[in-house]
Amino acid sequence: MKNLETFEIEQKDKKKKNKIEREKGPKFKPLMIIIILSLVGFGVYFINANTDYLKPIIEVFTKEPEEVVEVIEAKPILNEVIYELGSTLDDNIESYIKNYEEVVGSTIDLSGIPQDLEKHLDTIGEYDYKVVFEEEEFIGKVIVKDTTPPVVVVKTAYVPQGKKIITPELFIRSISDISNQYVSEITNLNEINTNTQGKKKVNILVKDTSGNETKIEAKLIVLDQNYSEIYKMQDLNVSYNDQNDLNWENTITEKFESALTTDSEIYKSALNKINTYNWQNKINTLYPNATINAQEVLTLYNQGDLVVGLTKRVNLTYNSTTKDYYLSY
Repeated sequence: MKNLETFEIEQKDKKKKNKIEREKGPKFKPLMIIIILSLVGFGVYFINANTDYLKPIIEVFTKEPEEVVEVIEAKPILNEVIYELGSTLDDNIESYIKNYEEVVGSTIDLSGIPQDLEKHLDTIGEYDYKVVFEEEEFIGKVIVKDTTPPVVVVKTAYVPQGKKIITPELFIRSISDISNQYVSEITNLNEINTNTQGKKKVNILVKDTSGNETKIEAKLIVLDQNYSEIYKMQDLNVSYNDQNDLNWENTITEKFESALTTDSEIYKSALNKINTYNWQNKINTLYPNATINAQEVLTLYNQGDLVVGLTKRVNLTYNSTTKDYYLSY
């Protein structure tokens, strides 16, 4: 019983103390609130009062850095210009400077590039040209190439049976090449048999110094070895400059590229061709029902007694008129 009494007494004392503390508490809380509000007010005042000082600091850390622009000095960028041999040299400076708009005022010197009087590039190779901009020199390159193959015109050649030597010149009527430097050959020479009469195929190759090639086929006709006996001709002396030659250039049947001697194989082949051609069919086509009074082959000479061409002349009575006619193939 004593212990129970003691416990009750202790509980009463504890409740009394708590009551005293609660009564004391309210006296201190208003003071704490006042202190806190005072501190907050002072802080707000301090911040507002020092706004001007904070702005520079904020700007330092928030302002983006200015972009640094690097100034590059313009210089001509030169082109490597390629020309075909024989083409015209372009003197337009904009053709040689890639960025001309950035270097307006530049000058160009093309004097180191060989050309003829008409500004045609006539020499293969690589050459320098010079550009000057703001007193500084820049060197560019011009390349002149030949990529054009020769133009070859061939003709049929006539040789006697058993002829041993066959050359390209027998078949070539003309060669045109801008470089004027070329060689020609017969590529199937071993296949050509002149011991038998008839038509033979001849393969001609013409190559210039730049390696451009032209391949062309010509025809060889092998005749009886005594074919020269059928020659029937009458010589007529004429001149290129003679105005009294009956206008022979408009009546010539075959004109040679250059004057020849009468022992030339080219001349002999042409003579055989004109003598063996079927002129009767040509006359029947051009002049139906005409009467042939005479016909002959004229060998035309220049003043140096060299052969320049052949003409087939016939005398016909056609539509009640008799006169000479000059025929072409």
